[in-house]
Amino acid sequence: MTTPALESPLLPYRLSRMPEIFARSNPSDPLDTNSLSITIGEGLRQNVRTYSLSLAVPFGTGDGDLVLDPESIEVETTGGEAPPQGGGWDVERYTSARGGHVVFIWTPRRDHATFDGDWALTLSLMHYTRNPTARRVTMLIEEESLINSLPTPTLLGMTLESVFTPPEPIDPSPFEPVHM
Repeated sequence: MTTPALESPLLPYRLSRMPEIFARSNPSDPLDTNSLSITIGEGLRQNVRTYSLSLAVPFGTGDGDLVLDPESIEVETTGGEAPPQGGGWDVERYTSARGGHVVFIWTPRRDHATFDGDWALTLSLMHYTRNPTARRVTMLIEEESLINSLPTPTLLGMTLESVFTPPEPIDPSPFEPVHM
């Protein structure tokens, strides 16, 4: 069965790392980071109701794997504490040995959260055992959000490129809809 994906996500995403600047003079050099943050919901001009957010992070020893040990990832969630923002967010971790991904699923403690552009949710992955051979890493984000209809899961691929300047918001072009 094929699930149609939107051409772009309903929520805006901004990816950053610690330290704030991520640029390599040689694209074949490995990625050098062990803390990433994804900020969601900045600058919206319409309300988006969200029921869950999922992030799949590849692990292993290949150049497309971000971490060596999926259990080394520490997760921190910032924002979304007020009742309309979800009343806080819970995160669950699932490790898929067959697929080589660790999946994090964030759900609001209330029925849903309403992103309205006045607040943002930041999902941080920290202190993980970085894969020293990582060069081009694709993480998958799935949002279950809606504007005026029933929630529809949308699966998006976000790739960490060799040169990335975090202060700029991610526009939909780095997202590649994935059809299941």
